[in-house]
Amino acid sequence: MNFKIEVEGLNDVFKSLTDLESGESKTSFIAWTNRVELLAKQFCGDEKSHRIELKHTVEMGVDFEFEDKHAIDCVLKAIEQLKDSMPAFLKGFYERVVDNLTTKRIALT
Repeated sequence: MNFKIEVEGLNDVFKSLTDLESGESKTSFIAWTNRVELLAKQFCGDEKSHRIELKHTVEMGVDFEFEDKHAIDCVLKAIEQLKDSMPAFLKGFYERVVDNLTTKRIALT
């Protein structure tokens, strides 16, 4: 099973991130997205596979790709573990990501 989930309803958050699009904030956004992906892969025990892929978009957004429902749980767990360490401007983004992924996860059950 291979499917892709695009997190919707984040236009305002993306606009805020774009407004902050200095080199530092963009670098921070990419770095934190990579941390979430790496930790999620560790939780799923598949650091070397493509079960979970977080791809940066031009608008400083993220497209999520999962091979199975369990991979979504791993991403949610990674975000939960990392969110308190994230810069303030990313916490709101990842809170919306959690809401959207949780909704998508329930729909797939």
